[in-house]
Amino acid sequence: MKNITIRRKLLLCFAIPYLIVIMLANVIVIYGIRMYQNETDAGSSSLVPGYLIILIILCSIILTVLFFSLIFFISRNVAKPLKKLKDATVSLGEGRYFLDLPVANQDEIGALTEAFNVMAHQVKDSTRELKMERYGRMRSVIDGEEMERQRLSRELHDGIGQLLIAIKLRMESLLYQDEKDIKNSIQELKKYFDEIIDEVRRISNNLLPSVLEAFSIPIAFRNLFSETEEHSNLKIHFEAKGNFDDLDKKTKTYIYRLTQEALSNIVKHAEATEVSVKLVRKADTLTLVISDNGKGFSIEHAGKDGGNGIHNMRERANLLQGQIEIASAPGEGTTITLKVQIIIPYVNHQDFPRG
Repeated sequence: MKNITIRRKLLLCFAIPYLIVIMLANVIVIYGIRMYQNETDAGSSSLVPGYLIILIILCSIILTVLFFSLIFFISRNVAKPLKKLKDATVSLGEGRYFLDLPVANQDEIGALTEAFNVMAHQVKDSTRELKMERYGRMRSVIDGEEMERQRLSRELHDGIGQLLIAIKLRMESLLYQDEKDIKNSIQELKKYFDEIIDEVRRISNNLLPSVLEAFSIPIAFRNLFSETEEHSNLKIHFEAKGNFDDLDKKTKTYIYRLTQEALSNIVKHAEATEVSVKLVRKADTLTLVISDNGKGFSIEHAGKDGGNGIHNMRERANLLQGQIEIASAPGEGTTITLKVQIIIPYVNHQDFPRG
């Protein structure tokens, strides 16, 4: 169905009452002239009433033309800025935000135009902020992937790579050894292979902790903390309270990765000697608190040195729809608090797989 424009609505709104009024006025005037003609002498002014009727009709036509011209002019002035607003709204919806409509009059339409300009600027600013946030997230993901590749490259080169080179050299030396020395060399080769197996298991566990699949998250945390203590100067105190068996795999993985990220930041930047980790489950709320006695940092300048650790932790908290708070100051250590609402699906007579 074809839409009726505002101009047509205005014309119909004023034209119909006007035509009714002008027709009634003409009928009344003509009727009055006829009555007057019957009361006067037929021979004295027989032609005057006819001229009067013609004159009245001409005046009605002129008034009608002037009236419709005025209505057309007014409707055009009203519809023109509204049409611009409509076109600008369509452009805004298509992503063209660089709009600034001129305000011709200080009336309702002018106020509407000003409100549209304000809205357009707000949409443009919000879109710019969303693009910057999306860019930051993509950069964080790409940087995280690149850092993970570099870490794997170093571990493969410095760990497995060096062990394989040692095995190769030891095996080459077997050609020049007697039987007794060969047995000793074989024992050393066995140790090298054991170290390679442990190294592969450690790298695999860092990529996807198998302990999360089989056990609860406190056990995975204890393994992580034990390994971290072996490769750093940290002393980690861990305390877990509550039941964690019904946590889904995604929640356990994200919390584990967030804790792993926090420990990595502490080892690299905090210069701490002790870390306290508390994991508490109360009803449908899980709280994780990680505190260290390191040098701390300024929250206002966090992330401006090119690091993505804090940003990555915030992203993981957002994925869990949780709240994360980071409290720190130079010389006062750092405390990270994560609170997550746990939603456990429930269906009668149905068991959900754990992990």
